[in-house]
Amino acid sequence: MMKSASFPKVPLIPYDLLVHHARVNLFGKKKKLQRAMNTIRHLLLAAGFLFVCASVHAATRVVAPGNSIQATINASATGDLIVVLPGTYDEDLVING
Repeated sequence: MMKSASFPKVPLIPYDLLVHHARVNLFGKKKKLQRAMNTIRHLLLAAGFLFVCASVHAATRVVAPGNSIQATINASATGDLIVVLPGTYDEDLVING
């Protein structure tokens, strides 16, 4: 003979308590998700702010033939990019920094 499967007895939980428990879990997870999204948003804003600040200070300076490379070097700041176009430049350069 086969034995019939016996299932453990589960206590009955009132519907109101079950719904309340589900709401508490849902709102708890929603708050955690909102906190995570706020953290990500703040990190992205800070990274964007730093990127803008860093790019504001750096400049690209282009030297064409006939212009002075030394004058461009003297006018540039730390982090600036100096692009020298092809040509002949007859001058001595002094770079400090």
